[in-house]
Amino acid sequence: VTVVPALCSLLIRGPFHQEDRNWIMRGMMAVYEPVLDWALQWRKTVILGALMILIASQVVAWGLPREWQNWVHKKSPQLASVTQGFGREFMPP
Repeated sequence: VTVVPALCSLLIRGPFHQEDRNWIMRGMMAVYEPVLDWALQWRKTVILGALMILIASQVVAWGLPREWQNWVHKKSPQLASVTQGFGREFMPP
């Protein structure tokens, strides 16, 4: 049970119109339906993409490997000055 349905019933007032009469809903449905159809047709691809994004975010959250940082700092001193200490707050010395 959440608070959202209760708040919606209290805060949303006025006449309700059909979805096809509202230009915002028509536009949103014109985008949503094809995207949903594609995602349902390519389920494994969507799940694999989501897992890849999750893994990439974990790499960023836990910091980049020190070997990669050292390589970047040797190749580009300008980037080294910008990314000084980047990701090291999560990594043991």
